[in-house]
This record gives sequence, structure tokens and C-alpha cells, in this order.
Amino acid sequence: MKYFALFSSFALGLGVAAGACGDDGSNPGGDGGTTTSVGGAGGTGGASACPTSLDNACGTCMGEACCEDLSACEDDPDCWACVNAQDSEACERTQETHERVDRYLVCRGGSCQQACIEGGNGECEGDLAPVYEPACAACREGACCDEVANCAANEACWVDCFTQHDTDLCHANQDGHALYHALMSCFSSADCETECAVDPVDAACDAPADSPSMGACVPQNAACNPVTNAGCTEEGSACDIAPSGAFQCFPAPNTQAICEPCSQSVGYCAPGGTCVPGSTCARFCCDDGDCGTGTCDKTLLNSTDVGVCVAAN
Repeated sequence: MKYFALFSSFALGLGVAAGACGDDGSNPGGDGGTTTSVGGAGGTGGASACPTSLDNACGTCMGEACCEDLSACEDDPDCWACVNAQDSEACERTQETHERVDRYLVCRGGSCQQACIEGGNGECEGDLAPVYEPACAACREGACCDEVANCAANEACWVDCFTQHDTDLCHANQDGHALYHALMSCFSSADCETECAVDPVDAACDAPADSPSMGACVPQNAACNPVTNAGCTEEGSACDIAPSGAFQCFPAPNTQAICEPCSQSVGYCAPGGTCVPGSTCARFCCDDGDCGTGTCDKTLLNSTDVGVCVAAN
């Protein structure tokens, strides 16, 4: 599952992986839903020297700021369908398309945000406090204040793309999708590695697939059980920890086995596991009996109930 790794600042201060749609998340946004126009706000603008079907202020800005990336996406049907919120699966149909999508959206949500997307402001102090440890949050807010503020002001970007990372919902909103890619691009280039670094977790690889505890430690009022995945009924969905610290079901794909690598590019952990620092899948647990020769570490989740199986020292 992706969410512990991406937002484990609730427990670990883990940094968000930078990137594009599948690697960072994306949500093509705004209030327009599924539409064929990428213009967003800004009305019509003067003609750009860059050949483009966008005949408004957004197109003019992108033609001037990133003509090559704009043209490359327009010439790729999958890229164009993705950035126009017409086909979520098209966003990552090939690596080449994925890269075109990212470059287009970074330009639209970054350099051309004011011309293409309504809303946003320059106030960002405290926006990242619920997501990262203080030093990491302060560093990223300082380096990427505009991008943080713009994403925080757009519900699709902040909720669907950034904090919940629901790929389909993120891809369904042009504006949010673009703002999210711009945010991840800024995080990737920000000099915050020291402030946002965490030690990798050595997962217990022999933790049994069927936990002996049967997830009995999970509070009965939880939306789902991360140990057994009970409560997640959609195919491929997985129970994982959300930024709020609560457990909830997140949509497929979640296919990586325990001790296999996990990330937005290679995929996330199958039900019963979560992606821990070091980008490795580790199994949720109630006690040491769930962890084979390993131990159940509950400090990673700041929980008195549920932990993660780590290798014994």
C-alpha cells in the first residue's frame, strides 16, 4: 500500500517521492470534471507562436513557457486524453507518455498556474504541518510556498492527489492534477534531503501471510482492518493508514509482496502490508506472533494497537 510510505510523517517524517502521475500522484483538476478543454481560468489571450489547439490565455502562456512540452503532449493521444481528464489509464500507458504528461502538467500547474487555473495564494505557513515532521515541513514550505498554497487551495489537488493519493479521482480533475505535479516537481528539486530524511526500515520477510492474531488489536470502530484487510470489498483495494492516522480502504493497484520494493513507479503493497521507509513492503501486525522471526514495532505508526513487522536486531 502506498499511503504509509507517502504520508508517514504522521509516524516517521517520511518525504514524499517527487514525480509524475503514477510516481507522485496526479489529479487533472478543477471543477470542470471530465472536459476536453484545458484552458481553465484566464479567459482568452493573444495568439502564441507555438502551434496549439489552446486558443486562450492558458495556451498563450504554455506556448511561450513550454512549447516543446505542450506540443509533445498534444501529439500523443494518450497524453492529451490524460491531461484533459478523459482517460485515467492513459496517463501511464507508456513511460514516454507518463513523462510527457508530467512535463505538461508541471508547466500548466507551475509556470502558467495564474493563466490556466483559478485560485491559489501565497500563504502556506503550516499547511504541511499535518503531513511532515516540523523540520521537513518548514523546509518544503520555504522552498515551495506558492506550489503548496496553490495545491492547498484546490481540494482535488490537496485531498485526491496529495494526501489521499486516489489516482482515479486525481486524474479526473485537470486543475488539481496539474497543481499536484507542480508541487511534486518543486519538492523534488528542493534542497530538503537532510530535513526530510528518515532511516530505512528493515522489514521482517518471514511474517506469515495469515496473521495469527487475526487483527484482533484493531479498534472495532476502524473503517477497515489493516492486518486482515477486512472491510475493503473492492477488488484490489487495501486497508492502509491515511494522513489522519486512521485506517481506510484505498483503491487498486496494490500488488507488491512483503519485502518487495514499493513506490509510485513500481507499485504498492498487497493487502496486509504497507510501504515503509526504504521503499519496502512490511506487514501490519498486532504482536510479535504476527511477525515470524521479527518483532511488531508499534512506534512506527505512533500506535498502541497496530504495528509493522520489522526484522529482529
